[in-house]
Amino acid sequence: IFFRCMRSGNLMDVHVNSEFSPCCKVCESWDCSCGQVAHEILSPSQSMREETPGSSSQGDPEEATLAPSDEEEPKAAANNEIDLDALMNDAFAELESTKVAPPPVDAKPSQQVKPPTKLTFKNAKCGLKPLNTTLGTVTSPVTPGTPGESEPWTPTTPLVASPKRKSTMNDFKLLTVLGRGSYGKVVKARRKQNAKIVAIKTMHKEELKEAEVLDWVEQEKKVIQKIEKHPHVFVTKIEETFRTKALIVYVMEFLPGGDLGFHLRKVKDKLFPLKRAKFYFAELCLAINHLHSHSIIYRDVKPENIILDADGHCVLADFGFAKLVPPKERTMTAFCGSEEFLAPEMINGDQKPYSFEVDWWSAAVTFYNLLTGHVPWSDDVPRRTYEKICEANLPRRKLEDPEYHFLRQMLNPKIEERLKNFEDIKHHPFMDDLDWAKLEARELEPPFVPDLLGDDCKYFSPEFTSMSTQLSIVHKEAASPKTPLSNPKTPKTPKSPNTPKTGGKGKKGKR
Repeated sequence: IFFRCMRSGNLMDVHVNSEFSPCCKVCESWDCSCGQVAHEILSPSQSMREETPGSSSQGDPEEATLAPSDEEEPKAAANNEIDLDALMNDAFAELESTKVAPPPVDAKPSQQVKPPTKLTFKNAKCGLKPLNTTLGTVTSPVTPGTPGESEPWTPTTPLVASPKRKSTMNDFKLLTVLGRGSYGKVVKARRKQNAKIVAIKTMHKEELKEAEVLDWVEQEKKVIQKIEKHPHVFVTKIEETFRTKALIVYVMEFLPGGDLGFHLRKVKDKLFPLKRAKFYFAELCLAINHLHSHSIIYRDVKPENIILDADGHCVLADFGFAKLVPPKERTMTAFCGSEEFLAPEMINGDQKPYSFEVDWWSAAVTFYNLLTGHVPWSDDVPRRTYEKICEANLPRRKLEDPEYHFLRQMLNPKIEERLKNFEDIKHHPFMDDLDWAKLEARELEPPFVPDLLGDDCKYFSPEFTSMSTQLSIVHKEAASPKTPLSNPKTPKTPKSPNTPKTGGKGKKGKR
């Protein structure tokens, strides 16, 4: 921050000492040689422009000084009265709008401007009333030109650019609904500031409070914060989170390719060729392994939560059931997820707590679904579905021997005999044909690339895209029988497969 004597024209700056004190470049103290008049604050760019080589200096001969202008003398002569507030506001407005390149390494000390953390005016005689700041305690003289004790002054206005503020809903233009759950919507939106397209997930606080699931939201928040610190190419990126009076909001990257459940319903015979299904399964394994390496259990792996990006790569999204597992808590008993994708140990959670292995079970069920167009075990009555899962008699359908035997190992009801960790899956003979390093570097060509010309929402269900973007409370809207459930309320841990109830086929169940 630079100051200039209004009478002598001497350039003054802030030196970095034990505390920041403005001082005259001529006499090296706040008591400028003229001794009585106010000083003007200049931005670094303005002061550098006004410093010219060869200017005379009364102190250090190597430092340049600023010659007084013809217009400044009358300002100082008019009873030393100037509009300091307007002067400072203009100077700081220029400082905010001007980006100054950092000084060269060999720059003079007076040119190396560092952002102050505390600004104190000491031994002042000039009568400058400091501009409001938030950097610390600032003192100003009682009367211009009169030495004496300075009175403390409380800062209120930022002196430097404030940190990035939190967004609000007014910063976005809502465009198209992409999905809806029990407590809110996922909406395609455009940032007004830079026209960037994002996906916004909103949840209504009133609904969450009534359902007594705020603890699950806090759990999801911890997971998101962990993912923000440790991103991965196959895990959705969360740009920011914020809250309004009525909403909890997540701003995420927009993935225009649609989820695998949508694509599965659109393809011939409602199943994928082995090469395509295997590609998606491998990228899913990399995403799950990344989450597990950072102590995150996902607990809701299914095709509807795997979304394709614009290039056709898989991205795992929606962390409503995920949990950041503390180091000392490696097992859980909470019953949650989608009923046909649940692992036996989760259904029988009261008998034996489960751990990260449940995600690999759900990944295998997802792989089976992509290959056959069906889930391995299903029934209109949830109790019967759970019984079939616990028995785990895997239907062969049209599976060839290699994939069938691989899935039999991953879907073994005896957990000690199951294929249940990433390294074992990665080095299994069935997966030998994959180059995992190139896959994780996104160097392998995806089997399908979304065609986004003309409409980047074509891979989302018209059931959602036709909805209003108004963020009304969900239970007040007309409910759709196909709307995926997202109710995270935790029922009592089931004692047997006869007890638990979750959502419908392929849909989120109750927490």
